[in-house]
Amino acid sequence: GAFGEAVPLDGAEKEALPTKIAAPDTVHIPILHIDCSSEKEIDQVISSLASGELFIPQMSILPESLSASGESPPDLVVRFGCERNDDLSPDLWPNWCIEFMHNQLYEYFEPLGARWMPRPFEITLARRVRWRTVKHMNKYFAHCERVIDIWREQGPQYLKPQSSYLKDGATPEEVSQPHGIYLIRNGVPTNYFAPNFEPPYTTKMTRSLLSNVVNKSWDKKKRDWTSEPTPKIVTPAMLIGKMCGCTDGGRGGFIATEATRALSPVAH
Repeated sequence: GAFGEAVPLDGAEKEALPTKIAAPDTVHIPILHIDCSSEKEIDQVISSLASGELFIPQMSILPESLSASGESPPDLVVRFGCERNDDLSPDLWPNWCIEFMHNQLYEYFEPLGARWMPRPFEITLARRVRWRTVKHMNKYFAHCERVIDIWREQGPQYLKPQSSYLKDGATPEEVSQPHGIYLIRNGVPTNYFAPNFEPPYTTKMTRSLLSNVVNKSWDKKKRDWTSEPTPKIVTPAMLIGKMCGCTDGGRGGFIATEATRALSPVAH
């Protein structure tokens, strides 16, 4: 299974494709992959998210860049990296919510086979693309770059699903409570989880929470987001707590659970 945020494709991308499948134009940003070994584990993932055991913020996103990835012919990808700015609080960093969601999901579901995602987060518009001429290629990239520039001028956007795409597209739950995340199984979105961690994210406690969670994937030495999981630091307090049965190492601990309940009553 994988988690992702739905992104409607703009007219520019649709126009550039030589053929079009008769289906809603949506794509998902992969946030995390979980290699569940059984249906029971999948049900456990669904149950944990549905019960509000993790913070799901309102997901707003901003494309960082368009690029070609891989060998020739390349894949066309749009990157959604978290744009860190130490002069601003984390809630003002574009795409902070993706980083925030990934780090929670990874820590919580690591025992079930969660795989750390390489950075930056990205979506693939087309695989192994060939152009008829260099002119066609340049025209495509110029058009896509204009679309991305316009989006970036507008800033991070909360993406609202089109209610006309209820069939094979957005679910009724997403239409009524948008900006959440999907569980995707074998490429098909099967379960939608609405936000349970509502804005504003500007209080001292909330900003401290965001900073603690997001910084778990920040490499201070390299000054960049890490594409490998950071080793867990075991403190004496954690060892004592584990021995006394006061914490659950696989679920972030008793204090983290209580913080979830205190900050996000709507989830319970």
